Amino acid sequence: MRRGALGVAAILLCAVVGAARAQDSIVCPAGTQRGTAQRATGSEQWCARPGTNPRILHGPFASWQPAGAIQVRGEYRDGKPSGTWKSWHPGGAQSGEVTFVDGKPTGMLLGWYPNGQASFVGGFRDGTAIGMMEIFDPEGRMRGAVDFGSDGIERSRRAWDDANRAIDPKSSEATAIETRAVQSSLLIYMALMASSVVR
Repeated sequence: MRRGALGVAAILLCAVVGAARAQDSIVCPAGTQRGTAQRATGSEQWCARPGTNPRILHGPFASWQPAGAIQVRGEYRDGKPSGTWKSWHPGGAQSGEVTFVDGKPTGMLLGWYPNGQASFVGGFRDGTAIGMMEIFDPEGRMRGAVDFGSDGIERSRRAWDDANRAIDPKSSEATAIETRAVQSSLLIYMALMASSVVR
């Protein structure tokens, strides 16, 4: 009797999870087709214009963690990221947010560690880094700052150790903290690759 109850519970759980995943499915605009991919690292859904090679993404995009939690949600327009994109850590905490215009980051690029502390804060205009880009550690301490002029040219770079003492911004410690902050969100990496920072 107990095994039967567990079997029914398992079937109901699968139905609920399946229904939740169906609700998470993206809806493609007219003139596009939905594509899907399942990998060990999770799954993805996208919309693409049919008959294009290479594929031209157009419409919503979403990826999920292997356990089914949402990982990234955004939209493409004519093959380029467009609008506000968001990402999440496996536990459900938001990991990043950025807005793209014509494939370029524009506005604030924000990142967070799984514990909710900021990892990265930076501003962009038409894909060009502007103003102060701040890098934090998981304890919430600012560990690096890069100042960009309105022309996107780096004016200064500073870094601090965990005791708030100035260190060489090109040191291995400063580089490791910056790398960890960038890796805290797929969107930070995606935005930096689409910007003037990585050129």
